[in-house]
Parts: sequence; C-alpha cells; structure tokens
Amino acid sequence: MARSGRIRAVGIDVEQADSLKQGVYEAITNKDERRALEGDDALRLGKIIFSAKECAYKAQYALTQKYLPFSAMSVAIDAGGTWRATFNVPSGDFRPGDVIDGRFSYVGAFVATATVLFRP
Repeated sequence: MARSGRIRAVGIDVEQADSLKQGVYEAITNKDERRALEGDDALRLGKIIFSAKECAYKAQYALTQKYLPFSAMSVAIDAGGTWRATFNVPSGDFRPGDVIDGRFSYVGAFVATATVLFRP
C-alpha cells in the first residue's frame, strides 16, 4: 500500500514452482539468460525468469498499453530473491537499457514475483 501519487504501476505474477518444459524454456529465454542458468536447476530457475518477465510486462503495459514478446526484456535473477528486467526494445517511455527491478519468493508450491514502479 502506498499513496497513488507516488506509484506509476504495479506488476504481480504467481506461477506453479515446477520446472519449465524444455521447449518453453527455450522460447521464453535468450542465450544470455540460458548461459546464466546453466546446470541442473536451469528449468526450475527458468520459471522465475518466466514469472519476472510476466510481472515486468504487466507493470509496463499499465503505462504503455503495448504488447511485448518475451524477447523484449532480458532478466537476471539473484539468489537473494531479486530480479532485474532490462528492456531490449523501446516501449512507450521505456528505452533499450531501461530496467525494472523486482523481487521473487517461493510460497509453498508457487513462485511469486512483484515490482512497483515509483514516480520520479
């Protein structure tokens, strides 16, 4: 909760915390994201990237009304429960290189991601 005058947009996503199927993983991640997630947990951690992209997409859509493909953003996740989505393409006032930061958490059988975009 915050005063509406301080917040531009909110993004929230909740997904089952199971692993992505290989074909979905390859469709929603780029080579840099896959390189960062190499190993036994890549498909499970890929679910965080999927959810973070959905979350960032929802926040930007509230401001731009633009549909974006998964390739429009690159996501890096941190073991401390944070993620950063970097725009690869322009969308409204967002330019390539602009970022949306958020958090993720496992809650039972789910992974939840959230972000809040504040006014400058």
